[in-house]
Amino acid sequence: MPSLVFDIGSLIVAEPGLLPKGSLWLDAIGVVGALAAALVGTGPLVLSAAALVVLAASGYLGGKPAYRYGVRVAAETTQAEGYRTH
Repeated sequence: MPSLVFDIGSLIVAEPGLLPKGSLWLDAIGVVGALAAALVGTGPLVLSAAALVVLAASGYLGGKPAYRYGVRVAAETTQAEGYRTH
């Protein structure tokens, strides 16, 4: 945004002087800042992906006893009722 102001200012004033050069420097600083932010920003992406893998693995490991073997959180007598044959 400031580089746009400098570019417009260089068209308005009679002697632009350093305004076009300042605009170029502001653009360069913005590009370098964006690259630095992109490099640092990949860290949380990797952590998020790792957390997703851990969550999926824990869901699988927790779901296997519950859905395959019928293990649930209940009193043993209540749970035993599910295994009685009639």
